[in-house]
Amino acid sequence: MAKYQRWDLWYAHVSYTDAPDKEKARPILITSSGEAFLVALYITSASPRPGYPDYIILDWKDAGLTMPSTIRFDRTLKIFPSDLIHKIGRLQQNDIIKVGLHMAKMK
Repeated sequence: MAKYQRWDLWYAHVSYTDAPDKEKARPILITSSGEAFLVALYITSASPRPGYPDYIILDWKDAGLTMPSTIRFDRTLKIFPSDLIHKIGRLQQNDIIKVGLHMAKMK
């Protein structure tokens, strides 16, 4: 079994949008993995933003998060496995279904 899988939550080094040479450790949701990199989404403790496709994680405690959190769908991340710091946990089934449906609508 791979050490990371779809629907896993990890802390990872993520570059700033406006300053790619700077990075911050932040939680991410892995949505898929390729041969060279992982595709992921930001997770933030900020509330959902009006007019944006954000999703509030319902079972955030069971997923391993320490506070209520929101997944942001407006920017997909390409993360190299070497950028991963440590695993937080995994989305719970209820959230997996809803996030999967949300992703399907966005295609």
